[in-house]
Amino acid sequence: MRNASPNAPRTIAAFLDQLRQALEGAPKGLIQDALADAEEHLRNEMAQNPGKSEAEILVQVLTTYGSPRDVAAEYRKLDANGNGHSPAVAARAPRSLMGRIFGPVFEGRTYASILYMLLALPLGTFYFSWATTGISLSLGLMILIIGIPVTLIFIFSVRIIALVEGRIVETLLGVRMPRRLPSEVPQGPMLQRIKRMVTDRRTWTAMFYMLLMLPLGTAYFVLAVISTAFFSALMAGPIITKMSEGRYKLDFGVERLNEFVMSPQGMATCIVLGLIGFLFFFHIARGVGRAHGRLAESLLVKI
Repeated sequence: MRNASPNAPRTIAAFLDQLRQALEGAPKGLIQDALADAEEHLRNEMAQNPGKSEAEILVQVLTTYGSPRDVAAEYRKLDANGNGHSPAVAARAPRSLMGRIFGPVFEGRTYASILYMLLALPLGTFYFSWATTGISLSLGLMILIIGIPVTLIFIFSVRIIALVEGRIVETLLGVRMPRRLPSEVPQGPMLQRIKRMVTDRRTWTAMFYMLLMLPLGTAYFVLAVISTAFFSALMAGPIITKMSEGRYKLDFGVERLNEFVMSPQGMATCIVLGLIGFLFFFHIARGVGRAHGRLAESLLVKI
């Protein structure tokens, strides 16, 4: 049992504010999960003890679980253990010039980013289709009674999709995203729960993210496919032409260039240029992964 301090919060809002401050600097996804867990637990305690005030519930919770700072420390510890590293280990150590140049080749996150770029087109197509269909149906049926439940189901589905996309982003791009749905008011009036879901900024930013994923996914997919195909052909084309005795010919449309490419010096040049191109593409893929991770965090997470 722990003793609550004299300056301990006496309301749920105050507890959440102190918890948010104690988690300052932590990943936004962790903060959102911690706040959602704490709010849900506190409101469940209120619902199960209708005869007690918020202050009495908070005293009981603080005595059992500790202050918001204690709760924040426990969340940081659990999250670090769950990710298999501590913040100190996760921090990037300074790398040499060679490490900065060739580092992406040996980082698993580079290949995970490329995989995300390839998945982004089918994901973006689905997200865009679902969002536009849901918006159209919701607006078209709004004049009918059935329009209200259809709209609410669509909004709830957007939150589910945002959660799933967050798990994909966290797995492939390494950005800590929420691992649970936003908290709702337990056993509260239905209209209050609906209002909270509809007015939640995350609902609308997630919908915007779904619409944005189609053009972004198309760009990512095209970049990944064209880069991989071009640099692979540049490296392997002369060799395949030579081995197939001209049956499969790499043709640049310029006779002198074709002759040079088929020479030993030309083959070596193509291989070196292909390797340099792949290295450049790996750096771009890592940059795309980091940028998209930040975009997803800004639109799918609210603290």
